[in-house]
Amino acid sequence: MNNTVKTILRLFLGVLSILFTTALLILLFTEVININRLSILKWFPLMICFIGFYLAGLINRKTKLTLTLFLFIALIIFIPLKQFYFPLLLLIILFSALSILITRRDLSKKIKIPSLVLLIVLFGFYLFSQPLIIENKGYGSDLANNLYNATVLWDFTANTPLSLPNEIFTDKNGNEIRLENFEGKTLYITFWATWCGPCLGEKPELEKFKNKFQDNPDIVFIDISLDSDIENWRTYLSNNEQIGIQLITRNDDKTRANYQFSGIPYHMIVDSEGKFKGCQSPRFIQNELLTNPVKLNEYINTSYKVFRTTKTDEKETIMRVR
Repeated sequence: MNNTVKTILRLFLGVLSILFTTALLILLFTEVININRLSILKWFPLMICFIGFYLAGLINRKTKLTLTLFLFIALIIFIPLKQFYFPLLLLIILFSALSILITRRDLSKKIKIPSLVLLIVLFGFYLFSQPLIIENKGYGSDLANNLYNATVLWDFTANTPLSLPNEIFTDKNGNEIRLENFEGKTLYITFWATWCGPCLGEKPELEKFKNKFQDNPDIVFIDISLDSDIENWRTYLSNNEQIGIQLITRNDDKTRANYQFSGIPYHMIVDSEGKFKGCQSPRFIQNELLTNPVKLNEYINTSYKVFRTTKTDEKETIMRVR
């Protein structure tokens, strides 16, 4: 077998090792360990890159360094994983490149050791910057986002209210809108999409809810679509009159990460200071929060609670989640 064929085979096996690592880690963390909201945890794709590209680098130690760029084709796996967005993409590329470098025999320790230290420091930062929660049997959450049957390994952000990220959205006329523009107002935001059945199913009730508060100048309703096809979104708005401001994201994956949610419909309330918190139900926001500024402030500034339920309580918990 000539050198060209061996090189191609090594590169092919390297790509397969990255894909296999990805599948194995997803299976481990979703089916065995059951990590909560894995898709929005930034350390997860970095771990995939470190392990996968390290293995691919070991396989390709004899491959020319320039040819190992072929291994980066495996990064397309992060598109269906909803983790292919800026600036996370830069970190993914950095971790992939450094993981290959530290496997090279033709590079000195002066390059490999700092590379390894940088990988460890960055990974540790992102690992501990987000909560790590394990879903136990009977896991669920109530309307106030309190957790049932969960194990919180750490959450160093629990007592720190989230502030609005500096993300740009677009209205149907192409104008750029930032949520920061509504400072001083209470915002009720719904993330949805025209392809989401549950989102469309709750629309009639949501519009009735908006109608009750639309004359209140201190409350602004904003619907943010995650549609990738802007024309489908515009067509829906043309055929269905909606109360409130209608926006669309420029990057679905980035928006989910910024506002820390995975599934839709997802509801969020923002106070007049720009601090926000997610919520399970429009009814809870309507009855408990929008009509009571004191309770709204308490809700946003109070971390979630974790409860354990017995088997006899599980049905009640699950019903509240639904």
